[in-house]
Amino acid sequence: MNQQTVLESKRILAIIDDLLNDLTTLQCVPAFLSQFQPADLAYLGPDIQGRLSELLDTERKLEQGQGVGNEELSFAHKHSVRAVLDMLRQVQYTDGYEPATSPDEGLMRFHLIIKTLRGLMHDKFNTTVEEDLQKFEILRDTVSREQTASADVKALNREFQSERNLRKVEVARRDEAIKKLSDELQTIQESAVEEDKEFERQVKDAEEINVQTYQQEEERLQSLVEQLEANLAKAEEANNKEEAALRQERRKREQFLDGLLTQYDTEMNEKTSEFEQYQQDYARDQIKLEQLEKDLKQFDEDQAKRDAEEKIENDRKLHHMEVLVRMDTSSKLLQAFWRGYAIRLMIKKKKTGKKKGGKKK
Repeated sequence: MNQQTVLESKRILAIIDDLLNDLTTLQCVPAFLSQFQPADLAYLGPDIQGRLSELLDTERKLEQGQGVGNEELSFAHKHSVRAVLDMLRQVQYTDGYEPATSPDEGLMRFHLIIKTLRGLMHDKFNTTVEEDLQKFEILRDTVSREQTASADVKALNREFQSERNLRKVEVARRDEAIKKLSDELQTIQESAVEEDKEFERQVKDAEEINVQTYQQEEERLQSLVEQLEANLAKAEEANNKEEAALRQERRKREQFLDGLLTQYDTEMNEKTSEFEQYQQDYARDQIKLEQLEKDLKQFDEDQAKRDAEEKIENDRKLHHMEVLVRMDTSSKLLQAFWRGYAIRLMIKKKKTGKKKGGKKK
C-alpha cells in the first residue's frame, strides 16, 4: 500500500470517527427542548440552550416542508448543527459529563451500524491483495463446508422423516392401547358408581339404626343426669351443713389459738427478760473468768520458773555428787597405785639387801 493510499485511508477513517463522535453526542439530544432533564439544561447553560432551540425550530420547519427549495434554510440548518456540536464538544457533554437524558435508540442503532462499517473499512485498508485472496479462499472453504453441512442436514431430514413415520405407527398403537384403557376405566367407573350407591344404602341403613340407638342412649343418659343432679343437690346440702360445722369448729380453734399465742407472747416476754439478765450475769462472769485466766496464767508462769530453778538445783547437786564420786574413785585408785608402788619399791630394796649380805660371806 503506497503512502497516498495510507493517507487517504486515514482521512476517511478520521471523518468516520468524527461522525461517530457526533452521533454519540446527538444520541442524548432529544427532539424537543422540554424533553431535556433539568440537570442537563443546568450543565449546558443558556447559550447552548438558545442554539439548541434555534436548531430544533429549524428542524421542525424542514419536517413541515418549508425547506423544500429553500437553500438558505438548509444551509442554516447545517450551520446550526455544526455550531451546536462544536459547543457540546467544548463543554464535553458526553466525554466528561454523563447526561441524565436517555439516549435515542434509533441513533444508537445507527451509531452501531456506522461503527461496524468503520471496522470493515479499517480491515479493508489494512489488508493486502494477497490477504484478500486468502480471506476469499477461507470464505470459499466456508461455503463448501456449508454446502456439505446442507447435504448432511438433508440426510438428517430424511432420517427424521423415517423416524417420524415410525413414531406415528408407535403413537397409533399407543392410542389404541389408551382407548382400551379408557374403555376399561369407564367400566370401572360405572362399577364404582354402583358400589357407591350400594355403600350409600348401607350407610343410610346403619345411620337409621344408629339414630335409634342414639335416642335410646340419650334417654338413658338423661335419666342418669337427673338422678345425678338430685344426688348432687343432696351432696351440696350435706356439704353446706358440714362446712358450717367446720367453720364453727375453725372459729373455736382460732380463739383457742389466739389464747395460746397471747400466753406464748407473755411467756416469751418473761423469758426474754430472764435471758437478758442471764446475758448480763454471763458478761460479769466472763470478766471474772478472764481475770482468773490471767491469774492462772501468771501462776503457771511462776510455777514453771520455780520448777526450772528446782531442776537446775537438782542438776547442780547431781553433778556435784558425780564429781565427788569421781574424785573418791580417783583417790582410791591413786592410793592403791601408790601402795602398790611402795610395796614394789620395798620388795625391791629387800632383794637388794639380801644380795649384798651373801657377798660378804
